[in-house]
Amino acid sequence: MIRTTVLALALAGATSSATAQELVFGGGIVDFHSNAGQAAIVEVEYRFAPFTRLGPFDVAFGVAGAVHDTGDLWVGAGLVNTARLGGAWFLESSVMPGYYDAGRANTDLGHAFEFRSQIAVGYDLTPTSSLSLAFQHKSNAGLGDINPGLNALTLRLHRKF
Repeated sequence: MIRTTVLALALAGATSSATAQELVFGGGIVDFHSNAGQAAIVEVEYRFAPFTRLGPFDVAFGVAGAVHDTGDLWVGAGLVNTARLGGAWFLESSVMPGYYDAGRANTDLGHAFEFRSQIAVGYDLTPTSSLSLAFQHKSNAGLGDINPGLNALTLRLHRKF
């Protein structure tokens, strides 16, 4: 219950000061290190309007949160980069440092500070709706005594406002 409350407060606080540019809802599967196996993941991401362009990428600030069916929670914030590939296709990448709370001992990633790096390919269904397939990796980058990390594959629905 406390993990859900922390996630809700983090996302509510992030959205209170600005009008949403994009909300992303995702679900998929997480592959932990060999000790923990797999779990389901549900995630929400909020993106502000892009603030600059870097080569082919529009760069925006975003906040995200994820929960696993093992009780794990991650909330983070960072940069989201989006490039148009032609037609309705797009490519995304992001790096978000954040807070991770393990739901059980065997899903411990070694530190409460975990980085999420992600890459996704997507397709615009309408001017305000898109689907994407994302691969992400979470790691403490060697900050903890152990660094088993996790990988996730998610299918995501994007809603632009």
